[in-house]
Amino acid sequence: MEKLEILEVKIRKMMDLIKQLKSEKADLETGLKALSERALKLEEENSYWRTEKQTIRTRVEKILGEIEALAE
Repeated sequence: MEKLEILEVKIRKMMDLIKQLKSEKADLETGLKALSERALKLEEENSYWRTEKQTIRTRVEKILGEIEALAE
C-alpha cells in the first residue's frame, strides 16, 4: 500500500506541475501576442517616419535649390 501512496503523491505533483506549466505557457503566449502587436505597430510608425523624412528632405532640397538659383 505504501508504494501506491508514493505513486499517488508523485502523480499529484506531476499534475500540479502540468497545471503550472500550462498557466505559464498561457501567460507567455499572451505576452508574445502583445509584443508582436507592438512590434507591428512600431514597424508601421517607422515606415511613416521614413516617408515623412524623405518628404521633408525633398522639400528642403527644393528650397535650397531655389535659394541657390536666386544667388546666381
